[in-house]
Amino acid sequence: MNPKELIASLQIEIENRIQEVTALRSPLSIYEPFNYVMSGGGKRIRPLFAALSCGVISDNHSTAIDSAVAVEILHNYTLVHDDIMDNSPMRRNRMTVHKKWDDSTAILTGDIMQGYAYRIIPDYSQSERADKVREILAQVNIDVCLGQALDMEYNSRKDIQIEDYIKMIDFKTAKLLVAAVMIGGNIGLANDEELGLLEEFAHNLGIGFQIQDDVLDLTANEEKLGKTLGLDIAEGKKTLLILKSIELAEKQEHKEMLDNFMKNNGDDITNVPKYAEMMTELGVFTYALNLADEYFAKSRTALMKLKDNVYRDSLSELLNNLIKRDK
Repeated sequence: MNPKELIASLQIEIENRIQEVTALRSPLSIYEPFNYVMSGGGKRIRPLFAALSCGVISDNHSTAIDSAVAVEILHNYTLVHDDIMDNSPMRRNRMTVHKKWDDSTAILTGDIMQGYAYRIIPDYSQSERADKVREILAQVNIDVCLGQALDMEYNSRKDIQIEDYIKMIDFKTAKLLVAAVMIGGNIGLANDEELGLLEEFAHNLGIGFQIQDDVLDLTANEEKLGKTLGLDIAEGKKTLLILKSIELAEKQEHKEMLDNFMKNNGDDITNVPKYAEMMTELGVFTYALNLADEYFAKSRTALMKLKDNVYRDSLSELLNNLIKRDK
């Protein structure tokens, strides 16, 4: 089986297990939105990473499928709650849960999803490192919340630096990827060196992925992206792009626009094209994508030190796909 075939086969396994876990039952008022969220697609990168990381260590991924699905459910529960806080109307080209139903339903949906994530991870009879898997899942649950808290805190602060941004995206994005590979690696009984390489691979990929995501928020095709372009500008996010623009801006019109952004914690979404034009002129997009590429390169270096098998080749295939993504 080649990497593309393995990835496709794993995606089917993961989707089938998700369908089993989220099958409609009573009361529909909570299970219907749970099913709605998990049937909405997405790249399934995190569960793929969990299963493939188990395979790269043990040459077998089957024991990691439930844990892989648990990571995906946990990830999606955080999105449901994030969408409430950001008042986002769309996610993956569909209405968000709090818009399709209401805030209370969305909160409960996220809560029950969190419960299911913990419910399906292995116990000690299934994995000798079950306690470690549970510990990793609990810690990343905390870490993602800390990342969201920092994101919200930064909205009202005017002194944010690029290193603050990197710290925030580490918690909000990278640590979940790290958790996925560390869970898979532990189920596969990886040694300390192998776990260190998996962590380095996922951490650098997570940082590069989020930097790239911030660029796509202003440059992607809106239909492919599945959400409105420029929401980071409208929501006052102090992304790398804004922080670097402040550092490089020399024209008065650029300085005034950025001062207004900082003073008002964002700008009207109709002004987003002006920000994109400014960032293109300042070379901010090029800077950000080059920085993302540096993180991707570090990620690949760590990955290639792991055992050479079809699972490693599949992780490399996924890395290539993420680097080339346009949504």
